[in-house]
Amino acid sequence: MRVLVVDDDPDIVMVLGLLMKANGITALTATGGVEGLEKARADKPDVILLDIMMPDMDGYEVIKELRSDESTKGIPVIFVTARTDAEHRERAESLGADGYVTKPYERNSLMEVIRRVAGSRTAPS
Repeated sequence: MRVLVVDDDPDIVMVLGLLMKANGITALTATGGVEGLEKARADKPDVILLDIMMPDMDGYEVIKELRSDESTKGIPVIFVTARTDAEHRERAESLGADGYVTKPYERNSLMEVIRRVAGSRTAPS
């Protein structure tokens, strides 16, 4: 499995990348929304972990672009964010998010969500 981690905080990108590797998952990384969108289109990961608050292009804009593109619309997206209020969760779901995990997250819980969404949809090959 290949997971694309998109977050503007390089430390979070590194930690999530290491968590993926420790679980036998190949981590692709991007440190912003624009870069994440480009990598999603080029690499077609199995799952995308996406932050909401990023300066260049926020996670909501990224998921809108992903869902409107034939080549990426089937890739499961899990928001991993510090936004804990229901309004943000509902907005993410309305835009087609497959999961929503709040920071700080519990590693095993995050891995369960990744495995669940990866198994529930078939990403384009």
